[in-house]
Amino acid sequence: MYVITHLGTGLTNLVGVKMSLRSLYRLGLDRYDLITAVLSIGFMELVYGIEKQNNMRQMLSEKPIWIRWPLYSILVLFLILFGEFNDHPFIYFQF
Repeated sequence: MYVITHLGTGLTNLVGVKMSLRSLYRLGLDRYDLITAVLSIGFMELVYGIEKQNNMRQMLSEKPIWIRWPLYSILVLFLILFGEFNDHPFIYFQF
């Protein structure tokens, strides 16, 4: 309960944000991974905000085909570029 109630403390000023970023670097995230994670979270929040106001599927289906297909292609390209395609065994497979 203590951790949950004090989760956002220290982030009200720039020094707290810098210290939080340094602690993320200590966890093993390099700059590329951190930027990718922040941009991905921002993109998901943007989609969530749009979805709260309108139905995303309906909004896309109303657009002309020359807008929809490049958007679909970009999304597939992002999946290919940022996807994790390594063969990781299931964590409890060894037990």
